[in-house]
Amino acid sequence: MTELSFQYMLEVNDQPDHANQFASLIFDGHCQFTAENKGFSTGLELLSPSYCYEQIYSSSPIIKTATDKLVTAHSDHFLWAISWVDESAFSNLVEATEFVYSQLLNLVADAGFPYLVRVWNYFERINQEEAGLERYKQFCIGRFNAFRLSGLDEESFPAACALGHSGGQLVVYLLAAKTRPIHFENPNQQSAYFYPSVYGPRSPSFARASAVAIDDAHSLVFVSGTASVTGHKTVHSYDVENQLIVTFNNLDALEQQIQHLLDYPCSLTPRLLKVYIRHATDLDQIKHAVEQRYPEVSAVYLKADICRADLMLEIDGIWSLLRT
Repeated sequence: MTELSFQYMLEVNDQPDHANQFASLIFDGHCQFTAENKGFSTGLELLSPSYCYEQIYSSSPIIKTATDKLVTAHSDHFLWAISWVDESAFSNLVEATEFVYSQLLNLVADAGFPYLVRVWNYFERINQEEAGLERYKQFCIGRFNAFRLSGLDEESFPAACALGHSGGQLVVYLLAAKTRPIHFENPNQQSAYFYPSVYGPRSPSFARASAVAIDDAHSLVFVSGTASVTGHKTVHSYDVENQLIVTFNNLDALEQQIQHLLDYPCSLTPRLLKVYIRHATDLDQIKHAVEQRYPEVSAVYLKADICRADLMLEIDGIWSLLRT
């Protein structure tokens, strides 16, 4: 086992190995830390399979810390951290997001893991308008503000996703590293941080993918939430079948771009997928298409609202990159 590995535990009898575990993530529609199995509920609801924990492991010893609604775990080279807050303690989502991100960015800097590799963001009512501005756009302002205050610019933006759940709290968790990852953009899509102002006062602050070295021959590539977007525009609004085609094409284009930009020959293989689905009634259609496209890849299907109201699904995941 490398110092960093991810896997899905799909059987009830599978028992997490707490000793060398960064985290255990649960998809049960709640936002909470579960002491019994040391798991963190993400707020997302699992549609398929019927049971799943996501385990993040290390081959080296883990040091863990916990304060009120902030938990961290780190090995020699990687740090994982999660924060979740009740929005009612803040005046708006902008303020809540900026608080959480500032807290996490200060943490990783102080702990000596200054490079963000991947961030997962989940909160409720993502497409709802409040005080004249969609909540996703409010979130983007808060995240941008925290990045700016920390000195983080677009060249250091990590891979990320932002989905809506029904769990009631803002949940942010991240992976940071001591060594700088490589960030990638998708040739089919405009860089999110250069989106025009129609998408909000502050553009989304993330890369399309981020690769971090595990050893001399092996890297993990974290692919951001990918959907039916070409350039900066949604294509095939509300159309599940055609959105699947564009999403797959975007994932293929990103894979090809990564291999093209690296200065050494390599193979790139998908290992784990998360498939976010707006309407549970679309599960069978989406699952069938994903299984046909990625027949050997472990995938979980989660009920979630996508960051644009006309998007019906989004896919992210982890790819294995090997020098050849």
